[in-house]
Amino acid sequence: MSRGVRDLRELICVSRLTFRASDDEEPQFLSDEEVVVKDFDQLSISSSDSVGGIEARNGGRHISPDSGCVTNGSTPPEIPMEEEVPTSPIVVKSPPIPAKVGKTRRKKKRTPHKALSTEPSRHELPKPPRIPPLRSQNKKSFSSDNDSDVDMESRPLHRYGSQMTKSQAEGNFDDILCYMDATVVSNWLERANSMVSDITTFCNSEDNFVTFAHFWFSGFEDVQKIELFDLEHSILIEEMSFAFAVGKDQGKVNQRDINNFIRALFREYPDKLLSTKGPNMFLNHLDVLSSQKHAQYKTLLSDVKCSTKNKQYAQWILATRSFALVSVWSAVVNFYRNLLGKVSPIRPSSSRTSADEDINLTRLGQAIRLGFVDVVHYYFTEGHVKPHLIDTHGRTFIFSAVMYNQCNVLHYLISRVKPAIDVNQPADTGNTPLHAAANSGNDRLVEILLKCPNIDVNVINPQCESATPLHLAMMHGHKNVVEMLIKAKADWSLKMGDMTAEDIAKQFGSFSTLRVLRECSGL
Repeated sequence: MSRGVRDLRELICVSRLTFRASDDEEPQFLSDEEVVVKDFDQLSISSSDSVGGIEARNGGRHISPDSGCVTNGSTPPEIPMEEEVPTSPIVVKSPPIPAKVGKTRRKKKRTPHKALSTEPSRHELPKPPRIPPLRSQNKKSFSSDNDSDVDMESRPLHRYGSQMTKSQAEGNFDDILCYMDATVVSNWLERANSMVSDITTFCNSEDNFVTFAHFWFSGFEDVQKIELFDLEHSILIEEMSFAFAVGKDQGKVNQRDINNFIRALFREYPDKLLSTKGPNMFLNHLDVLSSQKHAQYKTLLSDVKCSTKNKQYAQWILATRSFALVSVWSAVVNFYRNLLGKVSPIRPSSSRTSADEDINLTRLGQAIRLGFVDVVHYYFTEGHVKPHLIDTHGRTFIFSAVMYNQCNVLHYLISRVKPAIDVNQPADTGNTPLHAAANSGNDRLVEILLKCPNIDVNVINPQCESATPLHLAMMHGHKNVVEMLIKAKADWSLKMGDMTAEDIAKQFGSFSTLRVLRECSGL
């Protein structure tokens, strides 16, 4: 990914910058009949150390959970679906340094500042319309619509201990921006572009995004998150102080002004990032920064509470916002990489998905395979993936959890998703999740499914001679599963073809399951 000064410069041509949806907005789910174009078993990246196997062994045979009747089939293939994001360097030419301000202020005609010049980036954004006139009475022309009715003067200055001037409360920082060092801003853009490329490569390689998300939700305590954000914020203040060094030396810019400027730009900290919804916000921003979602990227980098009539200042504001956001997000990701020793360069995957929703499905498939319930919950609650989707093979996410032997994910999908996912939805093989669980012999999966009030314990597979889950369990000698199914009122008299469950046990020589069947059914 290559995003630089040119992209940022084009952002200032947007007359109204509207961004983040409400944190309280509830996702709208699709109907149960909706079908996606990809197969769920192809949306998970294969891994040599995947959690939970799909195959069970019985007498030297490999048994697939969704094999129908008797099978020697193997695990469904996993096709890498990672998104590759090309990167290219941005050449940033040093912008002109503003003339040093003298001791006396005289009104004189000034030549306009030259805009930051860049070489075109690889990902060109559409040419925006002409910049609308910025009238002095309209101070919100460069503000987020989300805060259009909010008086910044009334906001608590948490962790800052300073008061804003009237102009700063209105979002205007022209009085200190004239002391900003343009060469520092140019350096920030180069560093931000490099950091974006690095975290993009990391997040789109293997299952790094999903494993980081699991760490962020469950492996990193809230107190540690606060300490990490506070540390990065203090570093950001030092960087900003360096950019205003001339103004500070002359006594024209004080630390309070710098703190207020950072607060207007880095609006996520502290109130939102340190709230209960902060972890979700962090992952949402990381997804946008490491993807090719150009519209969302522009929206994210433009979410500032500032107004100005100076085009050069507008560029500096956006450049500072970009650097502040990217530097903090990059530092957190690198902190995680250092913990795991993943600091060496990573090659992006050679495959890529065709749409934004595909990468979300890919990552959800990885989360199910790895058993990360917290990440599955994130994708559903944020509305990135609809929980009632069915793939082209007729399989639900419940079926995927059974295929990957992930009991905790299965329990979550059955007990927490409302409205409930159809637990009896058959795949194109005719098997339901209960068929697949009985076929694999996983007692815990069968136990969880049987607790579902809508489960059909006698569901038949019309493509396999009307086989029930009990028939498959008898066929493969899973005596514990046979016992649970009989106790759950499975009908042992039903026939698979012309054979009952007792006939199947005799034919396959499974005398232990035959004994269990007779004891539980009273034969």
